Amino acid sequence: MNIKINLRAHRIASCLAGLLVPAAQGQGRPGYPKIYNIFLSNDVTSEEIDLLARYDVLALNIDFPYENPTGIAQIRALNPDIQILGYIPINGTNTSHEFRPPETVSYKAWKGMNDGDFWLYRVDGGYASDWPGKLTTNLTPNSPVNAQGEKYWEWFARFVYEVAWEEGNGPWDGIILDDVWDDIAWLNSLIPSPIDSDRNGIPDDNVQLNLWWKAANDSCVTRVRELLGPNVALMGNGGNSHIAELNGTMIENFPRHGPVDQGNPYGYAWRHWTVDGPNAYLVREQQYNPTPNGLMVVHTPWSGTRQAPNPANGFERHKRLCLATALLGDGYFAMDEDWDEHDSLWWDPDYDIYLGAPLGPAYTVQSGGQTLWRRDYEAAMVLINPNNSAVASTTELPGLAGWSAYIGPPPDLVPPGPVTVISAEALSGSSARLLWEAPGDGGSAVSSYVVRYSTSPSTQGPSWVQAT
Repeated sequence: MNIKINLRAHRIASCLAGLLVPAAQGQGRPGYPKIYNIFLSNDVTSEEIDLLARYDVLALNIDFPYENPTGIAQIRALNPDIQILGYIPINGTNTSHEFRPPETVSYKAWKGMNDGDFWLYRVDGGYASDWPGKLTTNLTPNSPVNAQGEKYWEWFARFVYEVAWEEGNGPWDGIILDDVWDDIAWLNSLIPSPIDSDRNGIPDDNVQLNLWWKAANDSCVTRVRELLGPNVALMGNGGNSHIAELNGTMIENFPRHGPVDQGNPYGYAWRHWTVDGPNAYLVREQQYNPTPNGLMVVHTPWSGTRQAPNPANGFERHKRLCLATALLGDGYFAMDEDWDEHDSLWWDPDYDIYLGAPLGPAYTVQSGGQTLWRRDYEAAMVLINPNNSAVASTTELPGLAGWSAYIGPPPDLVPPGPVTVISAEALSGSSARLLWEAPGDGGSAVSSYVVRYSTSPSTQGPSWVQAT
């Protein structure tokens, strides 16, 4: 019997993101992903302070050093490369800050606002409030002046520099200004009486009110930047247009609060906040001031405890989608419990996956008639399916359910080299001994071989498919 033996090598391939090389925590982790935590609780244990050292960027309440005098030094000792920002709202303060210790920044902020009567009033004479327990300040040119002749925006900029930043002598690497908005007229639909910023007893015209608000915000943020100087990190929170002064902003509660993607079963406004809207992540990232470093953050909330998220209700899918979105750009990813609290210590296994440096910007690819978003890294591929329909796997791309993402090794499209058979020795009518030279596969070993045989003479041999 004439037997033709066919031999073919198989490459090693894996679609498990967990097989990527883990990155070290708390050691200035190289490459991506980059993880951000906005942690506004001052009530922490020594063990929890250690956990805070895991992040690349950490935003802390401006009074954190008062409540934890050695906390920031402890964090830096564990992670010398961490960037730590002091958090303070640009407008207003919580009414409870009146009762804080006089040495705290929050009390001094309340006192300065109250002494200057810088509150934003309504037509009925009451205080305007954009958040429960908070009094909003008059961040318009109509603000009264204090005893020093300063309007609110002028006083606040000086307060940030002298008190919060301590003229550069404090523990911070930079400042995050909460509530940096381009408009305020939307608040009229949420309060019992319209805003009266000039205190003339007449409701402010919404268009004019927004123009006033933006003008004073512009002046305030510009002055803060001038005082801090160009080499201090300064970021905002919320959609804003202060691109020359700020290094970025946190897109809070991503990907919601916007025009919902058509037919989206989760209420996502992904396209609005990622690519299409005026404050979209991939749009604004290219516009904010990159000096000293960019600080765009994709933040998403989830249910859970202080220590860990609830793993049910589609957590993995949602988390992976939002993390992958951050990886489409060069920003940071943040995920915590209840976006109005910001006091979580979560660390997800996906944060430990080392992707390396990006090989280029994000781009779109077509698969199964759908447009997907992709970005390539040294050690991984990021792929997002921002569509309602699933896409099947191909030789080049993994399959993905609608509104899900893949973070893992890129497809290996180059097969191993051909197998060179050195000798084939028949041992019996049903067995043979083969000796072959192992082929190359881009520096890696092949994972397996497939042996097929045919009873046809080699000169008339069948194709690989026809062989057994």
